[in-house]
Amino acid sequence: MSNLFCEIELLCIQGEVNWALLAVMLPLVVLTLLIASFCLSLFVGALRAGMHRFLGRTKYFDKNPDV
Repeated sequence: MSNLFCEIELLCIQGEVNWALLAVMLPLVVLTLLIASFCLSLFVGALRAGMHRFLGRTKYFDKNPDV
C-alpha cells in the first residue's frame, strides 16, 4: 500500500509515505469532488429549466391538454 502512495512523488519523503500530507490531501480531494458534483447538479437543473422555458413547455403540467 505504501508503494502505491509512493508512486505519487509529492507524498513521499526519502522513500516513506508522508502520512500527514496524505491525511490532509484525501479529505480535500473528497470535498472538491462533492462540491464539483453539487455545482454540476445545479448547472444541469438550471439548463433543464432553461430548455423548458426556451421550448415553451412548463415543467409540471401541460398548458394545452388534449381533453
